[in-house]
Amino acid sequence: MSEDELIIYRCTECGKLSTSLGYIHGHAEKHNPGLDPWGLIPDPRKTANPDHLNTIVEAVRVEEYTTHHPEDVPANW
Repeated sequence: MSEDELIIYRCTECGKLSTSLGYIHGHAEKHNPGLDPWGLIPDPRKTANPDHLNTIVEAVRVEEYTTHHPEDVPANW
């Protein structure tokens, strides 16, 4: 990966973005449906399982972008 290359990881369940794969894996854990009717007991086959987490996380390679000063970007952009 070159210094100019930007990879963003996206949770396909809700769209949350991060530049850290570990962070987005941690986030994706909350989409692990539980084994009980209330969803409180996590499914151990999916918990902390990178193979499963990679099925709901995608890598987005940003090939073109522009930079702006933070004050020049609207808050809702």
